Amino acid sequence: GNSMGWYIALALGGVIDFDKGYDLIQTMGTLTQKHGSGGQIIYPIINDEWQIDIEKKELVLKEINNSDSFISIYLGGYIVIGGEQKSLDILLKKLPKYDKYPFQIPFHSAFHTSLLNEVVPLAKSNLDYNIFNKPSIPLVDGRGHVWSPWSTSEKEIYNYTLDDQIINLYNFSSSIEVALKEFCPDNIILLGPGNTLGGPVAQVLIDHNLNNLNSKSEFIRSQEENPFVISMGIDEQREILV
Repeated sequence: GNSMGWYIALALGGVIDFDKGYDLIQTMGTLTQKHGSGGQIIYPIINDEWQIDIEKKELVLKEINNSDSFISIYLGGYIVIGGEQKSLDILLKKLPKYDKYPFQIPFHSAFHTSLLNEVVPLAKSNLDYNIFNKPSIPLVDGRGHVWSPWSTSEKEIYNYTLDDQIINLYNFSSSIEVALKEFCPDNIILLGPGNTLGGPVAQVLIDHNLNNLNSKSEFIRSQEENPFVISMGIDEQREILV
Protein backbone atom coordinates (compact mmCIF):
# COMPACT_ATOMS: atom_id res chain seq x y z
CA GLY A 1 0.00 0.00 0.00
CA ASN A 2 0.98 3.67 0.03
CA SER A 3 1.62 5.98 2.99
CA MET A 4 0.46 3.90 5.96
CA GLY A 5 1.10 0.67 4.04
CA TRP A 6 4.69 1.70 3.33
CA TYR A 7 5.32 2.57 6.99
CA ILE A 8 3.89 -0.79 8.06
CA ALA A 9 6.06 -2.55 5.45
CA LEU A 10 9.13 -0.87 6.93
CA ALA A 11 8.30 -2.33 10.34
CA LEU A 12 7.36 -5.79 9.05
CA GLY A 13 10.43 -5.81 6.79
CA GLY A 14 12.90 -5.05 9.57
CA VAL A 15 13.85 -1.51 8.51
CA ILE A 16 12.55 -0.14 11.80
CA ASP A 17 11.46 -1.98 14.94
CA PHE A 18 7.79 -2.15 15.89
CA ASP A 19 7.98 0.60 18.51
CA LYS A 20 9.68 2.96 16.09
CA GLY A 21 7.17 1.92 13.43
CA TYR A 22 4.37 3.05 15.71
CA ASP A 23 6.20 6.35 16.31
CA LEU A 24 6.66 6.80 12.55
CA ILE A 25 2.97 6.23 11.83
CA GLN A 26 1.83 8.47 14.68
CA THR A 27 4.27 11.25 13.72
CA MET A 28 3.46 11.21 10.00
CA GLY A 29 -0.28 10.99 10.62
CA THR A 30 -0.13 14.00 12.92
CA LEU A 31 2.08 16.05 10.59
CA THR A 32 0.04 15.40 7.46
CA GLN A 33 -3.17 16.20 9.33
CA LYS A 34 -1.84 19.47 10.74
CA HIS A 35 0.26 20.67 7.81
CA GLY A 36 -1.24 18.93 4.77
CA SER A 37 -3.44 20.91 2.40
CA GLY A 38 -5.81 20.18 -0.45
CA GLY A 39 -7.58 16.87 -1.00
CA GLN A 40 -7.85 13.79 -3.22
CA ILE A 41 -10.41 12.47 -5.67
CA ILE A 42 -10.47 9.02 -7.24
CA TYR A 43 -11.58 8.17 -10.77
CA PRO A 44 -11.65 4.86 -12.71
CA ILE A 45 -9.83 4.37 -16.02
CA ILE A 46 -11.21 0.88 -16.68
CA ASN A 47 -14.22 -0.68 -18.35
CA ASP A 48 -16.70 -3.05 -16.71
CA GLU A 49 -14.31 -5.99 -17.21
CA TRP A 50 -11.49 -4.14 -15.37
CA GLN A 51 -9.46 -3.63 -18.53
CA ILE A 52 -7.71 -0.27 -18.93
CA ASP A 53 -9.77 2.02 -21.16
CA ILE A 54 -7.14 4.00 -23.08
CA GLU A 55 -9.54 6.74 -24.16
CA LYS A 56 -10.82 7.21 -20.62
CA LYS A 57 -7.28 7.29 -19.26
CA GLU A 58 -6.17 9.88 -21.82
CA LEU A 59 -9.21 12.01 -21.02
CA VAL A 60 -8.44 11.96 -17.30
CA LEU A 61 -4.76 12.78 -17.86
CA LYS A 62 -5.71 15.65 -20.17
CA GLU A 63 -8.08 17.11 -17.57
CA ILE A 64 -5.40 16.81 -14.88
CA ASN A 65 -2.82 18.50 -17.11
CA ASN A 66 -5.26 21.34 -17.82
CA SER A 67 -5.83 21.90 -14.11
CA ASP A 68 -3.62 22.76 -11.16
CA SER A 69 -3.97 19.22 -9.82
CA PHE A 70 -1.52 16.32 -9.75
CA ILE A 71 -1.57 12.56 -10.17
CA SER A 72 -1.26 11.33 -6.60
CA ILE A 73 -1.51 7.54 -6.96
CA TYR A 74 -1.76 5.05 -9.81
CA LEU A 75 -4.04 2.52 -8.09
CA GLY A 76 -4.67 -0.36 -10.49
CA GLY A 77 -7.64 0.71 -12.60
CA TYR A 78 -7.98 4.04 -10.81
CA ILE A 79 -6.15 7.33 -10.73
CA VAL A 80 -6.07 9.23 -7.47
CA ILE A 81 -5.81 12.97 -8.07
CA GLY A 82 -4.45 15.43 -5.51
CA GLY A 83 -4.78 19.19 -5.50
CA GLU A 84 -6.14 22.31 -3.90
CA GLN A 85 -9.88 22.13 -3.30
CA LYS A 86 -10.73 24.77 -5.92
CA SER A 87 -8.91 22.71 -8.55
CA LEU A 88 -10.58 19.49 -7.43
CA ASP A 89 -14.00 21.19 -7.54
CA ILE A 90 -13.45 21.90 -11.24
CA LEU A 91 -12.48 18.28 -11.92
CA LEU A 92 -15.48 17.00 -9.97
CA LYS A 93 -17.66 18.89 -12.46
CA LYS A 94 -15.67 18.24 -15.65
CA LEU A 95 -14.89 14.52 -15.37
CA PRO A 96 -17.70 12.40 -16.87
CA LYS A 97 -20.00 10.85 -14.27
CA TYR A 98 -19.56 7.10 -13.91
CA ASP A 99 -21.33 5.27 -11.11
CA LYS A 100 -20.27 7.16 -7.94
CA TYR A 101 -17.22 8.71 -9.61
CA PRO A 102 -15.55 11.17 -9.57
CA PHE A 103 -15.47 10.67 -5.81
CA GLN A 104 -13.70 12.86 -3.28
CA ILE A 105 -12.00 10.80 -0.58
CA PRO A 106 -13.01 12.24 2.81
CA PHE A 107 -10.42 13.48 5.32
CA HIS A 108 -7.53 13.24 2.82
CA SER A 109 -5.00 15.93 2.05
CA ALA A 110 -3.22 16.02 -1.32
CA PHE A 111 -0.92 13.15 -0.34
CA HIS A 112 2.00 12.33 -2.67
CA THR A 113 2.00 15.80 -4.24
CA SER A 114 4.05 18.96 -3.81
CA LEU A 115 1.29 20.39 -1.63
CA LEU A 116 2.87 18.41 1.22
CA ASN A 117 6.31 20.01 0.79
CA GLU A 118 5.98 21.62 4.21
CA VAL A 119 5.76 18.19 5.87
CA VAL A 120 9.20 16.99 4.68
CA PRO A 121 11.48 19.13 6.90
CA LEU A 122 9.14 18.65 9.85
CA ALA A 123 9.23 14.86 9.40
CA LYS A 124 13.03 14.83 9.25
CA SER A 125 13.32 17.03 12.32
CA ASN A 126 11.08 14.64 14.28
CA LEU A 127 12.58 11.33 13.10
CA ASP A 128 16.27 10.42 13.07
CA TYR A 129 17.72 8.30 10.27
CA ASN A 130 19.56 6.17 12.85
CA ILE A 131 16.30 4.30 13.54
CA PHE A 132 16.45 2.93 9.96
CA ASN A 133 18.23 -0.36 9.17
CA LYS A 134 18.74 -2.55 6.13
CA PRO A 135 15.57 -4.59 5.49
CA SER A 136 15.47 -8.27 6.44
CA ILE A 137 13.46 -9.08 3.29
CA PRO A 138 13.16 -7.20 -0.04
CA LEU A 139 10.71 -4.28 -0.03
CA VAL A 140 9.12 -2.75 -3.13
CA ASP A 141 8.38 0.97 -2.89
CA GLY A 142 6.03 3.35 -4.69
CA ARG A 143 8.32 3.67 -7.70
CA GLY A 144 8.68 -0.06 -8.17
CA HIS A 145 12.20 0.14 -6.69
CA VAL A 146 13.38 -2.92 -4.78
CA TRP A 147 15.17 -2.31 -1.47
CA SER A 148 17.41 -5.33 -0.98
CA PRO A 149 18.77 -6.58 2.38
CA TRP A 150 22.24 -6.58 0.81
CA SER A 151 22.42 -3.25 -0.97
CA THR A 152 20.11 -0.83 0.85
CA SER A 153 21.57 2.39 2.22
CA GLU A 154 19.88 3.31 5.49
CA LYS A 155 20.19 7.02 4.68
CA GLU A 156 18.65 6.54 1.23
CA ILE A 157 15.59 4.61 2.46
CA TYR A 158 15.19 7.25 5.20
CA ASN A 159 15.25 10.03 2.58
CA TYR A 160 12.83 8.17 0.33
CA THR A 161 10.39 7.57 3.19
CA LEU A 162 10.43 11.11 4.58
CA ASP A 163 10.82 13.01 1.31
CA ASP A 164 10.16 11.37 -2.07
CA GLN A 165 7.12 9.25 -1.17
CA ILE A 166 5.47 12.14 0.67
CA ILE A 167 5.58 14.67 -2.18
CA ASN A 168 5.81 12.58 -5.36
CA LEU A 169 3.48 10.25 -7.23
CA TYR A 170 3.01 6.85 -5.57
CA ASN A 171 2.73 4.16 -8.23
CA PHE A 172 0.98 1.33 -6.39
CA SER A 173 0.39 -0.42 -9.73
CA SER A 174 4.12 -0.51 -10.41
CA SER A 175 4.77 -1.85 -6.90
CA ILE A 176 2.49 -4.82 -7.51
CA GLU A 177 3.84 -5.42 -11.02
CA VAL A 178 7.46 -5.50 -9.82
CA ALA A 179 6.65 -7.68 -6.81
CA LEU A 180 4.93 -10.22 -9.07
CA LYS A 181 7.51 -10.26 -11.85
CA GLU A 182 10.61 -10.15 -9.65
CA PHE A 183 9.57 -12.54 -6.88
CA CYS A 184 6.87 -14.78 -8.44
CA PRO A 185 4.87 -15.21 -5.21
CA ASP A 186 2.62 -18.22 -4.65
CA ASN A 187 -0.08 -15.82 -3.46
CA ILE A 188 -0.74 -12.16 -2.79
CA ILE A 189 -2.04 -11.63 0.74
CA LEU A 190 -3.96 -8.43 1.49
CA LEU A 191 -3.70 -7.67 5.19
CA GLY A 192 -6.66 -5.28 5.26
CA PRO A 193 -8.52 -3.70 6.88
CA GLY A 194 -11.36 -4.75 4.63
CA ASN A 195 -10.79 -5.64 0.99
CA THR A 196 -10.35 -2.23 -0.61
CA LEU A 197 -7.17 -3.23 -2.48
CA GLY A 198 -8.58 -6.46 -3.94
CA GLY A 199 -9.92 -4.72 -7.04
CA PRO A 200 -6.79 -2.62 -7.78
CA VAL A 201 -4.52 -5.66 -7.38
CA ALA A 202 -6.73 -7.73 -9.70
CA GLN A 203 -6.68 -4.89 -12.23
CA VAL A 204 -2.87 -4.94 -12.27
CA LEU A 205 -2.98 -8.70 -12.88
CA ILE A 206 -5.40 -8.20 -15.77
CA ASP A 207 -3.45 -5.29 -17.26
CA HIS A 208 -0.34 -7.47 -17.54
CA ASN A 209 -2.19 -10.71 -18.33
CA LEU A 210 -0.52 -12.30 -15.33
CA ASN A 211 -1.71 -15.84 -14.54
CA ASN A 212 -3.42 -15.63 -17.95
CA LEU A 213 -6.07 -13.30 -16.53
CA ASN A 214 -7.61 -10.85 -18.98
CA SER A 215 -10.94 -9.77 -17.46
CA LYS A 216 -12.90 -9.27 -14.25
CA SER A 217 -15.08 -12.31 -14.94
CA GLU A 218 -11.97 -14.46 -15.51
CA PHE A 219 -10.45 -13.20 -12.25
CA ILE A 220 -13.61 -13.96 -10.27
CA ARG A 221 -13.77 -17.46 -11.76
CA SER A 222 -10.12 -18.15 -10.89
CA GLN A 223 -10.63 -16.87 -7.36
CA GLU A 224 -13.51 -19.29 -6.83
CA GLU A 225 -11.43 -22.23 -8.03
CA ASN A 226 -8.02 -21.45 -6.52
CA PRO A 227 -7.60 -17.99 -4.94
CA PHE A 228 -4.35 -16.28 -5.87
CA VAL A 229 -5.24 -13.02 -4.13
CA ILE A 230 -6.11 -13.78 -0.51
CA SER A 231 -7.77 -11.06 1.54
CA MET A 232 -7.64 -11.25 5.32
CA GLY A 233 -10.79 -9.13 5.28
CA ILE A 234 -12.85 -11.94 3.71
CA ASP A 235 -13.73 -14.70 6.19
CA GLU A 236 -13.49 -17.67 3.85
CA GLN A 237 -10.19 -16.46 2.36
CA ARG A 238 -8.69 -15.75 5.78
CA GLU A 239 -9.41 -19.36 6.73
CA ILE A 240 -7.03 -20.48 3.98
CA LEU A 241 -4.18 -19.00 6.01
CA VAL A 242 -5.22 -19.22 9.65
